Amino acid sequence: MPKRSKIAIKGKCITESGPSSGGFTDRKSKNLLPGLINSAERRHFLHEMVKSFPQTIKDRITVLKNIQFDQNAIDSEFYKEIHNLEVKHAVKCQQFYDQRLEIISGQFDPPKQEVKWKVAVYDENKESDYNFEEALKEYKQLSGDSIGIPNFWLTVMRNVSALAHLIEEYDEPVLRKLIDIRETSIEPYSFTLEFHFDKNDYFTNEVLTKKYNLSFKPDSKMPFHFEGPRICNSQGCTINWKKGMNLTLEIVKAISKDDASKIMLRTIPRASFFKFFDPPIVQDSKSMDDDIKVALIIDHNFGLVFHSRVIPKGVLYFTGEMPEFDPHSSEDESENEDSDNSDGWEEIDNSNYSHDSDTSGNSNEGGATEATSPTIVDGADVVADPVVDNECNPE
Repeated sequence: MPKRSKIAIKGKCITESGPSSGGFTDRKSKNLLPGLINSAERRHFLHEMVKSFPQTIKDRITVLKNIQFDQNAIDSEFYKEIHNLEVKHAVKCQQFYDQRLEIISGQFDPPKQEVKWKVAVYDENKESDYNFEEALKEYKQLSGDSIGIPNFWLTVMRNVSALAHLIEEYDEPVLRKLIDIRETSIEPYSFTLEFHFDKNDYFTNEVLTKKYNLSFKPDSKMPFHFEGPRICNSQGCTINWKKGMNLTLEIVKAISKDDASKIMLRTIPRASFFKFFDPPIVQDSKSMDDDIKVALIIDHNFGLVFHSRVIPKGVLYFTGEMPEFDPHSSEDESENEDSDNSDGWEEIDNSNYSHDSDTSGNSNEGGATEATSPTIVDGADVVADPVVDNECNPE
């Protein structure tokens, strides 16, 4: 589901799919503003514009595009250096993440400290469209003797609109056992998300992993779309489910085809956060259907959310102080529109992420995905039509 960028101009809003009612560009006007029409029509107009030029000017434009193409090599090296710097930065930040883990898990009970920042003032009497009392009961029941910060990471993920769609009610008991989410970059040009769990009734793994490999080369089919490294594939892990506890499967009753009076039990896939660790497997990129493309895009965007937002800023999502993040919206617009998300990511229908799972009830085999995805630059947007990259080569 491609995201439509929004631009606030003179108090009105235009989207990538075209101007809002009473738009700014007359369809027959000679003073056409290409930036204010939908992207398909804009590309068509500009293509026709270039075709109409004299050959001498078209030749000069070709030279300019060749220069732009050659610049990709320099840009690629630049982004590699940025990535290497980010890896070094992550190592320095790890000490703070370790402190966070100790406090959340109750390993360390810190002494009271004075606030180091200017505390924002909130209007506690502001009217709301929601009744929060029922939802707040869980938190109001916590006692001062509670160890650490209960349900920290579950609360964080429920507060991120892009991730909240992943979590089903039956996932929550085991997600309450999630004690840490961290990232490692042992192999070059990749990052691995690690989800550390306390002992639980669902699986025996102490750590579940999801690895994302990066490509720093421009897409050969779309070289001028290069804006930095992108996720080119991902690998999940095997979840060692305890007997009868696989949350990605459900048992349903079915009538036997041979005997209508006979009821049979079938195991079928169902939505679950833990499908995140079993991404779609692409066997033949040429025959990949649209559903798989969407699933790949969503999977890679989940990786970006954890990488650039959740892990570095977890406590701010927990408290709701993470600033709204939407590079396509003005501040005023994001405050006034109910459809805007607090983290700047398109709301995702969890059903798009469903795919066939292991039906043995014993384990999920971590699959691998491949697709051209949003760049690793923070705030990368969803691409509408991914092109599978058969080789995840960082060079």
